[in-house]
Amino acid sequence: MEPMPIVLIRHGQTDWNIDRRLQGATDIPLNDTGRGQALEAAHNLRTFAEDRGESFTWDAVVTSPLSRAVETGQIIADALSLEIGGVYAGLAERSFRSLEGTKSNPEIWAAVVAETLDIEPMADFLARTDAALMQVEADYPQQNVIVVAHGMLIGATLQARTGGELLIPVNGAVIELPVHLSA
Repeated sequence: MEPMPIVLIRHGQTDWNIDRRLQGATDIPLNDTGRGQALEAAHNLRTFAEDRGESFTWDAVVTSPLSRAVETGQIIADALSLEIGGVYAGLAERSFRSLEGTKSNPEIWAAVVAETLDIEPMADFLARTDAALMQVEADYPQQNVIVVAHGMLIGATLQARTGGELLIPVNGAVIELPVHLSA
């Protein structure tokens, strides 16, 4: 039996995204552009389902506990006539600790990637997020799940599964995991 897709959505835009500030675990709300991006993501998810045929339906939307992800998820759920199925603490963004609120620049980003600053270690972050994603799979067996989360979570998850470079998706991006978690 073919595994069901897990699709990751990056939350819509916040004012800190515009300012290029590291958000991490800081709870920053969506702005109006972010709400529009959530509606666009819902449209893209509807197209994704239609492309898979009449029998394909979305079964659940789950989110990170941060309000920018929860609101994005609720907008998507409403547009697709779904409920929010669950909020998973392990899907929260990587903690940048004292760097949160700092404007990102090439030097800061290089230090984040190299882990030379006091931030949540990548190994710990990936262990936490992998456990959460595997719990989503366990909670929704053989169901088509939409996971609304964060840029670093999506980028690091894809990097870990593909061996590629760390790329952060744009706000509202719809990304299917290329490798099933429990495979």
